[in-house]
Amino acid sequence: MLPIDKKRFRIPLHILFWASYLFVFSVMSSLNFPDLPLEKVMFRTAIFSLPIDITATYFTIYFLMPKFLYVRRYPEFILSFVFSAAFFILLTQISMYYLYTPKYYPEIAYKQSFWKFPYYYFTVATYSIVILAAAIKLAKRWVTSKDRESELEMHSLKSELSMLKLQISPHFLFNTLNNIDSLILNDREKASEAVIKLSEIMRYMLYESQQSSVPLEREIQYLRNLIELQQLRLTKKDFIEMNISGVPENKNVPALLFVPFIENAIKHCDKNVDSPGIVINMNIKDNGLIFDMFNFIPASKITDSEGGIGLNNIKRRLELLYPGKHKLEIINDERKFEVFLELQF
Repeated sequence: MLPIDKKRFRIPLHILFWASYLFVFSVMSSLNFPDLPLEKVMFRTAIFSLPIDITATYFTIYFLMPKFLYVRRYPEFILSFVFSAAFFILLTQISMYYLYTPKYYPEIAYKQSFWKFPYYYFTVATYSIVILAAAIKLAKRWVTSKDRESELEMHSLKSELSMLKLQISPHFLFNTLNNIDSLILNDREKASEAVIKLSEIMRYMLYESQQSSVPLEREIQYLRNLIELQQLRLTKKDFIEMNISGVPENKNVPALLFVPFIENAIKHCDKNVDSPGIVINMNIKDNGLIFDMFNFIPASKITDSEGGIGLNNIKRRLELLYPGKHKLEIINDERKFEVFLELQF
């Protein structure tokens, strides 16, 4: 639970944990063998009991818990836990009956029935450490989850403020309203449509985007409205091309997730190239989606720190929202800027 390099310290911490357990368990066991030195008790425990305890522990916390408990499959977890416990307790008896007793107490070996052994003692001896390790694992998972929720909440707030600053800016509104004003004289029907799209954008950004996730179809409609309004500022028809494939219904995504990429492309694209100068593709699948886009860059491009912050924010946001379930590639060469994003729902 400490901010340490997990990969670097995991093995030493596990070794320390099992060494401590071996020492404590051996000290407690030595009370039953007052004439036996502690080091011999530790040796016998390490040979005959510890491997079974380690196997039972790791099987529970790295297989049963992720496969059943973490995904709320409680009946399967309880059933699997009971059967695995019976198996490891039986394995302990096999070790004691066929290995430990014949080696150290041959005079009483095989004189009792195999099935007559202290079930309760073996259960407590093995599964006390399993339960302790599972409790530590669950506590660590809970703390990590809470830390991630707190970080995500702070980052989401920062991201939303950044998005709002980027989108609802006087410059954006001024240009859009100017374009609508020009349309009123030439094409009132088109001007009316532009006003409706602007109101939908404002409503979406001020209200719906405050939620942790939004329907994918609403996010796509927002992107379409944004692109159509931005297209009013461009002299070339169909300069921005957006292609959607797949079924967006019944799928949710974080609000304004794709906006920084599109805004960055519009802001930094080369507007002198033939249409389409910006191409946006979204391929929606049953268990995820692929978002890719590209735009041409002017020969004399200017580095924009605000755009860089936007891209850095979305990288961090993806790490928090889709840990291990996303792939982001950004290619920025001399004339072309490309983005490839793959998400798993």
